[in-house]
Amino acid sequence: MKSTKLIEFFDTFSAKDHKRFLKFIRSPLYNENSILINLYKVIEQSYYPQEKTAISKEFVWSQIYPNTKYNIQFFTGLCSELLKLVRDYLALDIYMDNPINKQNNLLMSLNDRKLNKYFDNSMKIAQKSQAQAKIRNAYFYFKQYQIEREYNNHLEKRLERSNEVNIKKTIDNLDAFYLINKLKYYCEILNYKNVVALDYDILFIDEIVQHVKSNNYDHIPAIMIYFNILITLTDSRNEAYYFDLKNLLTLHASKFDHDEARVMYGFAQNYCIKKVNTGVPKFLNELFELYQIVLDTKVIFTQEILSPWDYKNIVAIGLRLNENTWVEDFIKSYKGKIATEYRDNAYIYNMAKLHFHNKNFSHVIKLLQKVEYKDVFYGLDSRATLLKTYYEADEITALYSLIDSSRIFLRRNKLISDNHRRNYLNFINYLKKLTKLLPDDQAKLARMKSEIKNVKDIADINWLLEKIGELEHKRAIAV
Repeated sequence: MKSTKLIEFFDTFSAKDHKRFLKFIRSPLYNENSILINLYKVIEQSYYPQEKTAISKEFVWSQIYPNTKYNIQFFTGLCSELLKLVRDYLALDIYMDNPINKQNNLLMSLNDRKLNKYFDNSMKIAQKSQAQAKIRNAYFYFKQYQIEREYNNHLEKRLERSNEVNIKKTIDNLDAFYLINKLKYYCEILNYKNVVALDYDILFIDEIVQHVKSNNYDHIPAIMIYFNILITLTDSRNEAYYFDLKNLLTLHASKFDHDEARVMYGFAQNYCIKKVNTGVPKFLNELFELYQIVLDTKVIFTQEILSPWDYKNIVAIGLRLNENTWVEDFIKSYKGKIATEYRDNAYIYNMAKLHFHNKNFSHVIKLLQKVEYKDVFYGLDSRATLLKTYYEADEITALYSLIDSSRIFLRRNKLISDNHRRNYLNFINYLKKLTKLLPDDQAKLARMKSEIKNVKDIADINWLLEKIGELEHKRAIAV
């Protein structure tokens, strides 16, 4: 049964889900077929004790109907009925975990049943729950709209016509929900355009941007955050919007759930990266500060786990800023936050980067020679670091050997994209050429520098240019 829809759903169940689902299907309100309870118990007890054990449909049938010949059509029908209960449970589970949904549906029911004297008290409870809500994302305003809408319905059924103020609240909350989502999804579209070709005609987006510019929405941080993100994506030259965004995130990031806050900070980080890449070095400090903020606020973590790529990026930025002491402390302090399967390799690689930056080349070689990276990009960067180390340590024989093996690795590994393959092959080729140049070869040095700048698609291009500059400097001193 391993590849069935039913098993795919059960594969997502936690121990808590299994217990709750059994209670769910035992309730006559949701299930009156006792065979479905038996079917679930056989699957749960046989397939999910500690390690998943392959079980056949025939085996499951034999446990339910021990003295009856296997009937594939009947069994398939039972599985379909159980799957329907699984879907119902998942929907109810989300519903039960959201108090405001229950409160809003209660208000609807009280309205329909004209239980007016109980409506007012339930309305106060719903409003108090909303007022205490810490998360103020788009869905918050949608829930607020639903509550105000039911209050409107309540007033109309009681024939109370003086409810203009409440109608205004209803519309305002609906507008807030709409504006937040419109700005949010347009930001996502603009971001996707950097990766794939998209050509969407987004209705009213120009009018919305102009509307937000002309009106004060400081009381709704979600609108202002996505508005500033949008402007950073469409007008990167105006840095004021980035700093407004950064300030808004500092003040209000806690009003959003973890995933949304992380995406918001991600937009700010991407802006800094683009500015650095276009020659505005002060934004490297901004990027470093943003990483420190998401570390301190734990926004960067996913279920208490730090991505090995974030770990690597933070180290790289810190070293570019010569924050060596901070970087060393970070590498050691956050090692335990890396997922187990990546932890040792990530730690060794980043310690090697620190030693390379500090010109402790013997330490780099010892570290990188004893590790094999499962992640292809960590592996590529590790090879590049070791190549640079051999060059710096004047270990030419080892350098040429690693160049040859790296060429084979790049050409054979199908997980490497054409762009990355080209970048690293270009780096290797120019590094080998560099080893054959002397300070006296001024014309060749100038020609190689010009070539590198024109080609551009080269990994570690700045390091290559730095090494050419050192050779040119040696020549100047000698003269």
